Amino acid sequence: MIRHSLGRMALFLLLALVLLAVVGCDGSAVSPTPTTWYLVITNTPVPSPSPTSPAPPTAPAVPTAPPLPTQTLASPPTPPPLPTTPPTRPPTQRPLPTVTSAPVPTSAPTITPAPTTPPQDVCQGDETMSFDPPIPIEGEKLTIEVTSAKAHQNVRLDGPGSTGLPDKVEKGGKGWIWSWRITVPKSGRLSYTFYVQTNTPCTANQVVAEPVTPPVGVEFTCSEPNVTSAPGTVKIKVNMRNLGPAQDTFNVNISPNVPGGWQVVLCIGSTCYTEGPVPVTLGSGDIQQIEVQITIPDSATSGQKGSATLSAISQSNASVNASIKVSATRQ
Repeated sequence: MIRHSLGRMALFLLLALVLLAVVGCDGSAVSPTPTTWYLVITNTPVPSPSPTSPAPPTAPAVPTAPPLPTQTLASPPTPPPLPTTPPTRPPTQRPLPTVTSAPVPTSAPTITPAPTTPPQDVCQGDETMSFDPPIPIEGEKLTIEVTSAKAHQNVRLDGPGSTGLPDKVEKGGKGWIWSWRITVPKSGRLSYTFYVQTNTPCTANQVVAEPVTPPVGVEFTCSEPNVTSAPGTVKIKVNMRNLGPAQDTFNVNISPNVPGGWQVVLCIGSTCYTEGPVPVTLGSGDIQQIEVQITIPDSATSGQKGSATLSAISQSNASVNASIKVSATRQ
């Protein structure tokens, strides 16, 4: 029983020492270096009583508790020296490898020049315009030329029948010539303007075109104007045609040139005339047949010849006229 009590006390004492070692006497934390403590428990044997003679019985004495065993705390052995650890250098951080990216080939940057406004073309002041022919006719071709000492840019011609851009540019005239070849679209006064830089007018001119002149006139046609025949009357047929655009009246005449004894007359329909003028009215494009009769007498010798000239003249315009010569020869 006593030994068990001592064991427990020793255990409690050990726990107390451990607690003091961990916490420290003043409650502060101790050094993190552990210290090993050893508890030496020495048990002192209790001496056995010597045998004596029996004494007279006395009141029993109160038993005295044996003295507690003396506990000697041995000094903790000196711990062996800790192996000397060379100072630990912080690990040298190796530099991360430098990744050098290969340059990506790129095309040279395109430098776009700032747009510049070209200098504006201006009139030289010497520009002149001419027409060929000077009096054109409706429906016919007309050449328009402009000349200047300056080589103008972006030129155009504005006016009836013009397409704008020149048909030809060449050196000449005052220095440069721009030409347009157009068809006159109408009669009357036609105005044209020459532009440079598309919209800057430099010169202008006008020309008066004549209307289309309709064909006017009269004509004679004959399939057999010269005839050889025995004595008798030779009949030569002639067609007279009005070429004008409107109806017209013509004076028809016959002028004979025959030997003596010969006779010449002209017949229109059933009426014959020895002389003129004989009025004949024809519409535009109409045709009138006229018969010239030459009579060869029996006395005419072989090879003898007589002739007559048939003519027509417009009553409204003497410049509109025509003539034809016919003849007859004695066989």
